[in-house]
Amino acid sequence: IKTAADLNNLNIIKEPVTVRPSDNIYVMFTSGSTGKPKGVQVMHSNVASLIISLDPIYVIEPGYNSSQTFDLSFDPSVCDMFLTWYKGGCLCVLSEEELYCPSEYITREKINFWHSVPTLANNINRLGHLKDGVFQSIKYSIFAGEPFTVDLANNWARAAPNSRVENRYGPTELTVDVTQHIFTPDDNYKNYNNGILPIGTAFTNQRLKIINKDDKIISKNYKNGELVVSGSQVTKGYLNDNKKTNQSFVRFKWDKNNHLWYRTGDLVLLNQDNNIECIGRIDKQIKISGRRIELGEIEAALRGQIKGYDAIVVPCKNKRGIVQSLVAYVTLDLSDEDIRVIRKSCAEKLEDLFFPKKFIYIKDIPTTISGKIDRVLLEKKAIDYTRD
Repeated sequence: IKTAADLNNLNIIKEPVTVRPSDNIYVMFTSGSTGKPKGVQVMHSNVASLIISLDPIYVIEPGYNSSQTFDLSFDPSVCDMFLTWYKGGCLCVLSEEELYCPSEYITREKINFWHSVPTLANNINRLGHLKDGVFQSIKYSIFAGEPFTVDLANNWARAAPNSRVENRYGPTELTVDVTQHIFTPDDNYKNYNNGILPIGTAFTNQRLKIINKDDKIISKNYKNGELVVSGSQVTKGYLNDNKKTNQSFVRFKWDKNNHLWYRTGDLVLLNQDNNIECIGRIDKQIKISGRRIELGEIEAALRGQIKGYDAIVVPCKNKRGIVQSLVAYVTLDLSDEDIRVIRKSCAEKLEDLFFPKKFIYIKDIPTTISGKIDRVLLEKKAIDYTRD
């Protein structure tokens, strides 16, 4: 904590300080999927590259109203601020209370550029405020940070009929976002994995590859592998942690240009349209009785049975970290008979081994400070429920 004496001893900057493109513009701490914070060093050149890539994508007149739904500790907030100011827009910051269900705020402030995690849109939908034609002012709707379902994209597109709806992807280590998929009615007829929209194709000056466990490039469609990215948005690594930096920021023998690549840890595939679909995290697969499955696959099967409601599945582990069972949190209060019907209906898609042992009704799904679903908290609570 700085004291008055400390502040008095600070050197006052009387003139703007010249910076180099390689200097840090900020350090963003992220826990990612590990829960252990890492300080990502983002350079001026990284942010400049992002804004230069996004500028021609969005044709909008100066003076427009842009949302700011993200906490400053979550890097999409950087995009909201810098892109809005760069294009001459007005940044509209929602209060904590309005973030719970911002539908009234959107209409009152005549928001033209909307940017949030899908969970926020799902809250609006669940509370009955995502009605057809309700958001007439929105021109661009961007969702990022979490899987974005085709069903939710459809609902949002009907609510914001003048808007282009997009799914964007990018970890903090790649300076906010590096890919984009624009939703169209054709997406309703595509057989996307778990009903999740693709993350799409790369921004300008970014390169994407899918590699196998031996770090060899996968060129076949519909073959799962890890996504690796290189380009002008790749950051310089983790603050004061060379070991983690060297593990995640690497060079590959097959790259004759010796570019630096970031290992995302995300399991992806290239579909028939040459769009990338994100299957899940390499480290988020769970194994029960020797069989592996993605939690997203189970959630998709359950959501298909409780249309309009959400389902979050978490593992229950023993002291050695071995998954013993699964718990499903659902926003619909289900009876025992309802669960039996769902189990029967899911039998074609899910082996009984992977069907949740317990269903827990939850009115509001807890979120982290960044607005994402707080799966760590739900997993901790699940242990107590299974003891009952």
